[in-house]
Amino acid sequence: MDEYQIEAKARQLVRAKKFFYVHLIFYLAVSIFLVVINVMTAPWVLWSVYPTVSWGLLVVAHYLVVHFLIGSNASEWERKQLAKEQRRLEDIADDAEDDRLELSREHPALRAKERAKREWDDGDLV
Repeated sequence: MDEYQIEAKARQLVRAKKFFYVHLIFYLAVSIFLVVINVMTAPWVLWSVYPTVSWGLLVVAHYLVVHFLIGSNASEWERKQLAKEQRRLEDIADDAEDDRLELSREHPALRAKERAKREWDDGDLV
């Protein structure tokens, strides 16, 4: 990896961590709010546990992705997938260029131009 790739990867990791911490703070604030509402309205039914635990599992998954998956060999898989997609898109572009060239050769004005090119050589010019 060159210096530019290292910096780009570091920026990506910092951005992912920042979004995780924003997610965590938002989760904690909403969870506290739900528990307070639950205790104030119906303390005999702890309904706030369900969204808090469910969302908590998603926060844990987010943590695992940010701290283990993004910084791991996933970047190697990402690089391979990117190269694969680039090759596929280049093949599509090459095929489209070939089709465009074939169609342009069929155009009557271009056929006349090609015929005119064949009738004289560069050596004929003064």
